[in-house]
Amino acid sequence: MVYRMETLSTKVPADLSERIEEYREEHDLNRSQAIRRLLEDGLEYDEQPQGIVVTKPAAVALIGWFLISVDWITVAPGQPVGWIGVALLATAAVYTAARGRP
Repeated sequence: MVYRMETLSTKVPADLSERIEEYREEHDLNRSQAIRRLLEDGLEYDEQPQGIVVTKPAAVALIGWFLISVDWITVAPGQPVGWIGVALLATAAVYTAARGRP
């Protein structure tokens, strides 16, 4: 595949220029290749969702698993903690299935 290349010009601080040079040497690239790769990687990273995204069904399911594990660890007879956890897991599963999302 042939790419149409355009020339970009910019000024960068000396320490950034040194970091680019180090990157270039470590990856055995010429300066243009190194800068292109760094720009592409930076833009791809910027387009990715940042942090952990927790949906409501996932949070409900997590609470359900927590309650089930608490019930299993404490073995508190007569306490509905485990059943509440099961109900929360089922609610999260039904909600997710109804919305058609993972």
